[in-house]
Amino acid sequence: MRVRVGLRCCGKEPEAIFDKDKGKVFLKTFNLYKKILTLSRAGQEQVAASLHEIRDVNVEEEKVRYFGKGYLVVLRFVTGFSHPLTQSAVMGCRSDVEAVAKLITGFLELNKVENHQDLSQSSETDASDADEPKDEYEQ
Repeated sequence: MRVRVGLRCCGKEPEAIFDKDKGKVFLKTFNLYKKILTLSRAGQEQVAASLHEIRDVNVEEEKVRYFGKGYLVVLRFVTGFSHPLTQSAVMGCRSDVEAVAKLITGFLELNKVENHQDLSQSSETDASDADEPKDEYEQ
């Protein structure tokens, strides 16, 4: 199953393709002007990463000169690398951008992974607590 997320504009055009079958995300940026004028793939940049490396999807606020606030959907990777899904902030309601982030999080099933990790971490701490000697003054 593949899902495309993109924003159409006249300059640089970002696109993210989440491919569950291949287990990869493809982050592309290309210049629409070059693509139209040269009728080729000129000016296209692409980065591929494993879907398992995506740790979180969240919304960042950015100040937009003269207009106030804008919002970015950002992919956070386990390596510490962050990649915005758009080149510039999207104006409008934060809730609209959060809805997109929530859809991506649901598609990638990141909530299930976090819940599973929380359970495994809590069971590890319970087991490690059992190994510790009890304080004789504890009741």
